[in-house]
Amino acid sequence: MNKTLLEILDKEEWEVGLAAWIFAGYSPLKKQQTGMIVRLADEEEFAFGSFEYREAEKAKNAIMDLLAERIMESNGVSYISTTFPFDRNWLVSVATVATNEHPVTYEEHYIDVWWANWACKKHYLPAYIAPELLSDKERKERGSFSWRRPSSEQILELRIHGQWKFGPGNYTRVPGSLRGPVKLKIMPLFQEGAVRVSHQDIFDPDSNKKFCVYEFFQDTIRGQSSVMAEKQAVIEDVEKHSMPRPTAAVARDLIIKEARKKLEDDPNWGWVVGKRARVVGKKAHGGGLEWYYNRPENTAGQPMPQERYTLSMAGLNSRIIDWFIKTEAGVAYDEYFHLNSDKYFKPPKE
Repeated sequence: MNKTLLEILDKEEWEVGLAAWIFAGYSPLKKQQTGMIVRLADEEEFAFGSFEYREAEKAKNAIMDLLAERIMESNGVSYISTTFPFDRNWLVSVATVATNEHPVTYEEHYIDVWWANWACKKHYLPAYIAPELLSDKERKERGSFSWRRPSSEQILELRIHGQWKFGPGNYTRVPGSLRGPVKLKIMPLFQEGAVRVSHQDIFDPDSNKKFCVYEFFQDTIRGQSSVMAEKQAVIEDVEKHSMPRPTAAVARDLIIKEARKKLEDDPNWGWVVGKRARVVGKKAHGGGLEWYYNRPENTAGQPMPQERYTLSMAGLNSRIIDWFIKTEAGVAYDEYFHLNSDKYFKPPKE
């Protein structure tokens, strides 16, 4: 593979704007010095203002809008800057794994990262981004979460965002190796991934927005990683394991159950969460999540308008993939039961 792509993959963090250029197929690393962008496929350079540059910039801007939307939804915030740095492995997974939440307009939400498979095979990306590319032996030897820079043989492990902040220095490495045998009372089958939802004060009337309960959603799902599963798989070095990472349907029902219990225990919590009914023909079926803030008055004693928010099943599935990744035991669990519950959104077959 060419020098330009290797130079890009040597960076552990990408700003959103940089990632958008890369996913559009270009490197902008020389732009400030020479006014040129470099096409990743063949390393041909194009000058600022040229036709190729203008067309590349259009593609970059469209991808940047999509990335920003996905990042804001996943982190539970309503604004990000294109200069915020993110873990580049997670940004690649955003582009390749969970970009399609609108099947009808599929082509508008799919990003073709043509070099991702090659990078996974070369260990420049972790295996969890494209697990189907590696044999069981390869994955067990290198682990699902490790990767290395092209310029170094040093093995790096999964990195996660610091809670509430995105800036440099707010990333922390997961303690210890995720690849060696570990003895725990209950082995978790999934753990936090590259995104932690940002906290927003749900009692502040000014923050009565869609994302206020995302942290509650994430906490509810996370709790399943410490609950022992009734159905146990035979996994090497594991005596008992937790529940698997839930599907969107399981997560939806868990969230509704916990929200009702929380509201019953604390009426001031305020949020009402339930199923969003979807109509097929003349019948209503349970769809994704629907919620609204049910405090009738604000601090000034004035009635508050009731705004309802929704999250489709595809959207909830994407959030689960963003927030949590399977551990090695989780991958072994899938192998034991011959499961493949990840929803990878691939281009439609012609």
